Amino acid sequence: MMSMKQKMDKLELTLEICQKERKKNNLIMKGLPISTSDMEQLKNEIGNFLNKELRIMAELNKVQKINDNMCIIVFNKFEDKLRVLKAKSNLRSYRQHRVYIECDLTLKEIDMQKNLRHIAAKEKANGKRIKMGYGFIVIEDTKWRWNHNTNNMEIVRDNVAATCSKIY
Repeated sequence: MMSMKQKMDKLELTLEICQKERKKNNLIMKGLPISTSDMEQLKNEIGNFLNKELRIMAELNKVQKINDNMCIIVFNKFEDKLRVLKAKSNLRSYRQHRVYIECDLTLKEIDMQKNLRHIAAKEKANGKRIKMGYGFIVIEDTKWRWNHNTNNMEIVRDNVAATCSKIY
């Protein structure tokens, strides 16, 4: 029989999986002024922006305004989302506004990335070379990944993670 703690952990995991699945095709766009609250007009404006600035024709399911310069873009196809993520570096040449595009993350994923950024800043202050990705960080050619179960970093050797006692 499962204890109350085990039931809660299982329920939290199920909730996390559902949230990840719901956000799988979503991106967050920040920095582009949004003048309308009409979802259909906003969908057309964002579609035109992606077409003009990133040269991508994507099928948008819906676009929802969060505030005056942030919106959630929901794609019909995961492949369209990936194409936008690959092309977002073209926004560096967009001079009118600083526009950022990123994945729509769950709260647990946001917390993980925050911890990784904190570790990266510490290591960079010590003069080390840093590369970051989703759920991992490379410090001086050593790859570390975030373990969700222990909320700790693990060193990755030949695609096998070895738990390390290095705590940040």
